[in-house]
Amino acid sequence: MAEVNLRDMTPEQMKALREFSAKLSHDINNALMGVMLLAQGLKVDQGVNDGTLRVLGQMEKGLMRLVDIAARLKMFSRKEELFFENADINEAVKSAVSRVSPEFEADGVSLTAEYADGLPEVRISKIAVRQVLADLLSNARQAVLEKETRQVTISTYLEDNKVMIKVKDSGGVKREHMKRIFEPFFTTRPSGKGLGMGLAIAKGIMEQHGGKIEFSSEEQKGSEFTLSLSV
Repeated sequence: MAEVNLRDMTPEQMKALREFSAKLSHDINNALMGVMLLAQGLKVDQGVNDGTLRVLGQMEKGLMRLVDIAARLKMFSRKEELFFENADINEAVKSAVSRVSPEFEADGVSLTAEYADGLPEVRISKIAVRQVLADLLSNARQAVLEKETRQVTISTYLEDNKVMIKVKDSGGVKREHMKRIFEPFFTTRPSGKGLGMGLAIAKGIMEQHGGKIEFSSEEQKGSEFTLSLSV
């Protein structure tokens, strides 16, 4: 089967893809809710032994992964209405770092956060920006797992009256993949390890904020994602 490049799709084809994604997200969620309620009910059953509880716990983790995939499909299918408020970007970064830190520690990946002092507040959706940053950090973590140096850095700074966030890792992306990095459903991970939605959604969220997300990489040396938000 020939590979479909989303950049070559017509507006009508993209519309059809988004509609399919919305229906798929809806159907997945409906199926998952019943299974999750059943699993949660079994966990509180007094007759369930420890071994079964462990299995149910693993099953719940898998189900939550599917819930996350369904949510990403929904976000791709239509732009969500975001709630914007004035916020300290450092607090959003700290929240994202706190969220992903256990995964970094478990994989033995170093995560360094550098916060600029005195940054002006920016008008953002805290939830959406935190999700973007957590996704970028998780991607960076996975990019360095097979590297000798496992280092990820996130930093904030002010440049040209814009609040900037940079996520840098010691991984690197192949040159032929760079042009497709923000393409929906494009992923360099093994089959079953990623849906390829995170960066496409991140780009859309940044555009909703009137900001930008830019990417640069040098194979075997490292990658950088730079986010900019107007003050």
